[in-house]
Amino acid sequence: MLMKKIALLLVGLLAMFSCEQEDLEAIAKSDIEQMQTRATTSIADFDPINELAGIPMNILNVGNTSRRYLSCEKSGTGVDLYTKDDGSMRQQWMFVFGNITLVGGNTYFKPLPGMLSFIYLYPNSFTGETYPELSIVSPNSSFFHSYEILDDGSCYIYRFPKTSSESKVYLQSDTRTGSDLKYKYGHFTDLAKWTFAPIGEFEIVDLEYVCTSVDNLEPVEVVCDYDTYDNQSSSVVTWNYTVTTKYTETSNFSNTEGVSITYSNSRTVGMPNVEGGTVTTNSTFQQQANKSWTFGTSDYKEVTRTRTGSVPVQPHKTVRLEAVVVLYKGSLTYVATLRKIGDTKTFKVKGKWDGTCYSRFYAKTYDVSTGNVLDVYTIE
Repeated sequence: MLMKKIALLLVGLLAMFSCEQEDLEAIAKSDIEQMQTRATTSIADFDPINELAGIPMNILNVGNTSRRYLSCEKSGTGVDLYTKDDGSMRQQWMFVFGNITLVGGNTYFKPLPGMLSFIYLYPNSFTGETYPELSIVSPNSSFFHSYEILDDGSCYIYRFPKTSSESKVYLQSDTRTGSDLKYKYGHFTDLAKWTFAPIGEFEIVDLEYVCTSVDNLEPVEVVCDYDTYDNQSSSVVTWNYTVTTKYTETSNFSNTEGVSITYSNSRTVGMPNVEGGTVTTNSTFQQQANKSWTFGTSDYKEVTRTRTGSVPVQPHKTVRLEAVVVLYKGSLTYVATLRKIGDTKTFKVKGKWDGTCYSRFYAKTYDVSTGNVLDVYTIE
């Protein structure tokens, strides 16, 4: 079925040496839309690599200190590492049908007769420790590489195993400063780690939080002020109280999984809004209305508020009032929808948020003589 849809999509397109960038993006977009029709269990149930389909990007090696950019020859099949994106498009790549595809800049290949063709990053052999090269390939559902996102946000790129008994062979920089690339079985240094950096500046269109099976967000109650009133009269008295509530909110956004983003100057967001909510697996939370936190950073804020209210005090009773702030502390998964400045295309990234966020205030009154709770009041 997938091949049939692809064939229909490509009818009428002319064979060419390489696609125009917008054609590449359109085809890659159709590919990701088909992938996303599978059932999902939460808003975080998506593959960050698939989300990048059709997005021009630089692919950066983490461990190489002088040549980080995945690049290729101007005329030839060679693939190497370069010092920068020089504007030739030879350092610009895109995921098409799950494969790493050159955006442009190479003049070596001739179009395949009668069909659309792409220039893929391709292993020169599917056995042993070898090296990558460019190859011109017709659109198909074959995968040449797979990707494994790591806890630090970087990613392994390894040659797709042809048999279940074959060991993974990882694409990596051969040295700390050189340009050579190799496929190696060993992958225990950052020379085998990569990040994908979409080209341009991006803005945050939307931000949501979800509690996945590995997240934990628990309520914490803090008594932040108290007062006492002694009613010595023989009638009920209305006690107009004033309390000062102090608490600290913290926020830390981890790096996005597998993706390195350059953001526009405006990236203020809100903490997760858990006021009155119940936190369970797959619970989703919108941002708080107060968007005063900078996405992608760590920060804290000390908050002081003075609140007033009134409670009845019975005759000849001494009442103690405690002001309690309910905070939620722990971690959630964030899902951010991004858009390139000046463009309409959006894609999603995800990562971890951990911190302490405000939920609500309330007050408790106690009978001082017995210690019994008399009532609970919401403090606005």
